[in-house]
Amino acid sequence: MDPKRDLSNPVLFYQIGAHTSPNPEVMRPISITLTSLLISLLFLNLAYAQESELVGEPELIADGFQFTEGPYWHPDGFLIFSDIPASIIYKWSPESGETESWIEPSGNSNGISARPDGTMLVAQHAGRVSEIDENRELVPIAEEFDGKRLNSPNDIAVRSDGLIYFTDPPFGVSDDDRELDISGVFRIDSDGSITLVYYVFNLPNAHVFTPD
Repeated sequence: MDPKRDLSNPVLFYQIGAHTSPNPEVMRPISITLTSLLISLLFLNLAYAQESELVGEPELIADGFQFTEGPYWHPDGFLIFSDIPASIIYKWSPESGETESWIEPSGNSNGISARPDGTMLVAQHAGRVSEIDENRELVPIAEEFDGKRLNSPNDIAVRSDGLIYFTDPPFGVSDDDRELDISGVFRIDSDGSITLVYYVFNLPNAHVFTPD
């Protein structure tokens, strides 16, 4: 197996920007397959939308932020989301309709998710992936790969068995501070080790697991 890619766990993801391939003979067919799958999913979603009734009109529930990302509905019945440049995770309550700072500073948090046991996870443009403990403290679980600083972890997807996948584009790291020469999709295994799953994209972004 190529040590720079492990495709044993299928996952769909997308990038922003042009496609480049360190190994075109090996990687291009994989990229074409993923592109075809994403296009198929898009048409399925459009077809479903045409046949379904809309739930309602979009409603503005909060504003005044700099750049919001990573909305996550907490099991306790409230919404949390990131304001990346402000380095704040906000909490919005449907009962009061008010928004308050929930974690500050957040390490320029972006994507938010959770393990199957409910432990919350956050991708941080500050160059790490962290857990959120019971005191709302950020506890890093991934900060480097092969002895080099991560770029700026962007989004997280957690598999049903608890394996954590995250994308690592260079959105939040300067050229002077950047140490990795790839923008990868990584997996955090149950023992805490980090595996590079895919490294073809320049700017990998969101990703999701299919039901099967």
